[in-house]
Amino acid sequence: MMKMKARYIMVLAALCGATAAGVGLTTNIAGLFFTPIAESFGVGRGSVSLTMTLCNLLFAVGGVVTGRLLSEKRFRSVLIFSAAVTVCATALLAMCNNVWLMYALNIIRGFSTGLTGVVMTTMVVNNWFHASNGTMTSIVMGCSGLASAIFSPIFSSIIQAVGWRTAYLVSAGLMVLLYLPLILLPIGFTPAFVGDIPYGETERSMEIAAAKAAANAAGSTAATKKGAAKNPAGAEGSPAGNRTKVSLALVLIVALYATMGGLLTAVVQHFPGVSESYGLGAGVGAAMLSASMIANTSGKLILGVLIDHIGVKKGILTMVAAITLGILAILFIHAGFALILGAALIGLAYSIATVGVVMMTRETFGVENYGTVYPIVSLCTTVSYAIYAAMIGFIYDHLQSYTLIFWLMIIFIGITVLCVFLTQQKKAASQK
Repeated sequence: MMKMKARYIMVLAALCGATAAGVGLTTNIAGLFFTPIAESFGVGRGSVSLTMTLCNLLFAVGGVVTGRLLSEKRFRSVLIFSAAVTVCATALLAMCNNVWLMYALNIIRGFSTGLTGVVMTTMVVNNWFHASNGTMTSIVMGCSGLASAIFSPIFSSIIQAVGWRTAYLVSAGLMVLLYLPLILLPIGFTPAFVGDIPYGETERSMEIAAAKAAANAAGSTAATKKGAAKNPAGAEGSPAGNRTKVSLALVLIVALYATMGGLLTAVVQHFPGVSESYGLGAGVGAAMLSASMIANTSGKLILGVLIDHIGVKKGILTMVAAITLGILAILFIHAGFALILGAALIGLAYSIATVGVVMMTRETFGVENYGTVYPIVSLCTTVSYAIYAAMIGFIYDHLQSYTLIFWLMIIFIGITVLCVFLTQQKKAASQK
């Protein structure tokens, strides 16, 4: 790998901080709060987990808005607005006296975190890093799990010692620190804003690319004057010709894959409850959550490197095999060590739901269509995660068991594998 300049490292660090705050401290440790809040308000876990369903649904909406809203001029304003609203809404959660107010605040902070969430960070990564894009994406995505792995035991201790209200205030304070680099460091939506070029490019290659773009534009103008029939829209040599046709069938298959990723990760925030349902203590549940978040981070890094070396298909299938082993371990071995190991393997699902979705979208539709397709695909991941996370809580309230949830995950795994093969097959057929 070529030597990386300090500015690229600053961009990575800033994006990692935003991911840690907006996903790690907002969604991934939410399960620690479910039981104490439910007991405090005298409601079921399903009612409390619904707060995160609403949060994640609006997170998805924020991501769709980001895809259409972000530009160099609006970049910093969007960052400041998102960070300020998220921090304030999180702090106000500590003052709630009923679950309905929590619903409202999570709707607000869901939208605000979505503005600086996965859509924004991956768009910036694509703009700044042309080389080792899979690895760089995995580093940024992995920081959500890293933050959760570090802070899960800390917040578990805070909740047990001084209550969930204080824990929300501590979370808001940490968010301030994590958002600051993205707001204060001299970076932009694109490297051109600060007079730089994407990582992996050279001044010469950028000049050639600019010359080709100018030539294409000139050719398109000339063709338009002569008549559209001689150079129809989308023909090679025109700007439209640089965009591959987006197949609706491929969008639907990738969207289904993304949906399965959301469903597979929804169980993670319920690990503390899974531990308790097997008669084990809160410590095992916190360890399960931490193990899954460590795997969240490491799995994204591993998948990013695998994709850069062996391709998207083989990289994702490798992760799927490991996740399956984790599900089986939790289903059939109810000892503490097996639950922690199984949780770690299931935590790898975050890699296929984030890095896997990003790279499948990029590979299938190209960078030129990424900004159009990815917000839609990402919406499927977030919505499915949000809805199913709440459903798991209600299913447990009804059955007093999580067994059905893990059997359903086996079905989700099968659909995921099918989507990977169908995407490759459909893409190959469309290129013939």
